[in-house]
Amino acid sequence: MNKLTARIVALFFLIAVGFGAYEMYLRTPGVSAPERTITVLNGESLAQVSAQLKEAGVISSPALFSVAADLVGEAEKLHPGNFVFKQGMSISSVLATLRYVGKTEVSVTIPEGYDLSDIANRLVSSGVIANAEDFYAVTGKPTAPIIIAPELLKDYPFLVGAPNLEGYLFPDTYRFYAASAPRDVVTKMLDEFKTQTEKLDLTRDQLILASIIEKEVAGADDRALVADIFLRRLKQGMPLQADSTVNYAVEKSTLQLTNDDLAVSSPYNTYKNAGLPPGPISNPGMSAITAAQNPKANPFWYFLTTKDGVVIYSRTLDEQNTMREKYLK
Repeated sequence: MNKLTARIVALFFLIAVGFGAYEMYLRTPGVSAPERTITVLNGESLAQVSAQLKEAGVISSPALFSVAADLVGEAEKLHPGNFVFKQGMSISSVLATLRYVGKTEVSVTIPEGYDLSDIANRLVSSGVIANAEDFYAVTGKPTAPIIIAPELLKDYPFLVGAPNLEGYLFPDTYRFYAASAPRDVVTKMLDEFKTQTEKLDLTRDQLILASIIEKEVAGADDRALVADIFLRRLKQGMPLQADSTVNYAVEKSTLQLTNDDLAVSSPYNTYKNAGLPPGPISNPGMSAITAAQNPKANPFWYFLTTKDGVVIYSRTLDEQNTMREKYLK
């Protein structure tokens, strides 16, 4: 190597070192530099985080950022969460922000009877997941079949043949990390479903029935009575005529269904279709599941729930219509 070449190499080396030092320690955001919020999901790679930071204008060199993170041992310590940066921060400042904010846990209660859209909205509003669509990519949407991921079918055989994950996300109070990956959230809820039901010999038909009971009536006694009514209707080939299934089909929640609601063409409409719908319409709790497995014999064939939540039972359709006029008009 001649002297000129050596000098050029040395010059480029000095420039590279200077650029690296500037990016690492000396680069500072302007006084009016805009803030950018970056969401780091659980399990995201350093390359994915670097790309986000570059796109947001926080860093200028993803390659240098990745090298620096490796050198200081931060590459394997990325925490999920929502992080606020200013455009033009030095790499050391960015790493410090990622390091010291750490993992934020969020307590989220998923009530009994929530469906997939209810759960998605609750998780988004709580900051557990970034958006509902990524959640639906794992679970499917209400009434919409989905190809369930093979690894989920392997780990949770009870999902085999299910149209989507409706009914299998067990209602409970959970602690999740903020900005979690939807798959991590879903598997935690599936684990709880497995734990709660593994000794029950629960069939899919019983789970579907429990999901309807959950939405129709409250209270263990009423649920056991309604379970028996529904089971006898199924045995006789009668339609269940459960308002909750129509509400699910039309994505509403109302005591008074319209004629258009009742006429909706959907396999979940149990006014038009005999038998059970193709899948659960909610994620039921243990009370409804217990009722589906332990119905209480009774002489009634019809029931309605008043606006005050009182369940009125009838033996005949004429009696049911009379009760409907009395309590629901």
